Amino acid sequence: MSARLARPLLLACALAAAAAAQSARPAAPKPQPPRRPAPAKVVVTSTSELFLDNGGDFTHERFPLEFVNGDWFSTAGDANATLTLESPGPHPLRLDLQWTGTGPRHVINRENNTDLGGSQTFFLTMPGNGIYSLSSGFRDDDAVSVTVATIDDHDIDATLGGRFDGSLAVNDNAKLASRTIAITGAIRLHRDVVPARITTGTYGTCDPIVHDRFSGAEARSPSNCESKFDADVRAAIAKAMEKVVRSFQSAGWMVDAPQPKPITTAARHSEDKPYRLDFSQPGATFTIQMQMSEASPAYAEYRKLAETIRNPENFKPDNVQQMAAMMSRLEHETKARILVHVNMPLGGFTAFTRDHTMLEVPGAVIACSASHAQAPTGGGLDASGPVSVVYLGRWSPPAFKPSGEGERLEMAAAFVKGAPTLAVQNVEVRIFGSSELSRKIVEQIDFAQLTGLIK
Repeated sequence: MSARLARPLLLACALAAAAAAQSARPAAPKPQPPRRPAPAKVVVTSTSELFLDNGGDFTHERFPLEFVNGDWFSTAGDANATLTLESPGPHPLRLDLQWTGTGPRHVINRENNTDLGGSQTFFLTMPGNGIYSLSSGFRDDDAVSVTVATIDDHDIDATLGGRFDGSLAVNDNAKLASRTIAITGAIRLHRDVVPARITTGTYGTCDPIVHDRFSGAEARSPSNCESKFDADVRAAIAKAMEKVVRSFQSAGWMVDAPQPKPITTAARHSEDKPYRLDFSQPGATFTIQMQMSEASPAYAEYRKLAETIRNPENFKPDNVQQMAAMMSRLEHETKARILVHVNMPLGGFTAFTRDHTMLEVPGAVIACSASHAQAPTGGGLDASGPVSVVYLGRWSPPAFKPSGEGERLEMAAAFVKGAPTLAVQNVEVRIFGSSELSRKIVEQIDFAQLTGLIK
């Protein structure tokens, strides 16, 4: 091969080798966003101790409470400690203790002793053998007092004193010299790091920080903002239903309408989502139950139906459908239930027939009734019943879709991204009862009150 021909070939080979080396070279790492520092670990140290004495089995016997779980807080107007303290042995002991309020002294007795999450709690258990298989209770004027010297973000310093009733495990033959056990002791806790607090949305002038009384529980305490918002929403719904309640009561119906109560719990991990009534307790979904009084003159017709249904001789193979129709009338024409939700992610119903009818509600996205909607608990046609729904506010366009021989009403919320969590974006009114009852109810609901909630 001539030198003239070899040079281009060598150049091509060199270029190819360079390209191969370039492609084999690892790509430069992509820049990573800065990592958030992990929250500092919360470590609680305890120098707490208890002394038990019943004049025989326990004579000022000391139990060091070295291990602790739980949380506490103190604000200008409230304070709470929810604690589980344990002594490792040689005779293990566990104390579930809670007190609530800013006062220095808290008395726990038979009248106010509740599970953790209430207001005052004292439960002492020992899972050992013999006299060390103990559990506490309160009889008569037994009581334990907690006297608080200090409670702040970092420290608790309190003393215990009083007496309780001790019971042994039923499968143990041991006996206590005295079931009345005196208790003294001290609760001394310290933490350098305060746990991160949940913050909810705001609502006017309020405290959005969750001061949680349910440490480790499935639910959490609501923030002051959530409590105020929940109360205002329920009050507006109650106002919208006033005419319904008065009208049915005057017609001889028994009406069970919700009474205003401050909520005590909220669902965990709900603080960054649009607020829902059904995620809180007590109260949950706003519900009105109504039933025609048997003393009402209008009930005479239904009394005859009830007597016919109760007679076993009337249940024959050739009139099963007739009896089922009678039972359906008795159930759906003498009872009604109204449920009101806010900020629901989905709406609609499944019906076993395709006979929905529209209702006239100005400003509604849709208002309609179905004669054989699937029951909330599920089931088939036999368990179905009439339902009416009204949807207000931000919803996607409703759609009726075939479902077997029936149909489904499908709807989804159209929440505004970035909207405050403590704001009403949509409302659902769901009525269980005959079409005639639902029509009367819908006519008397003050929908202006409900649409006024929507922001």
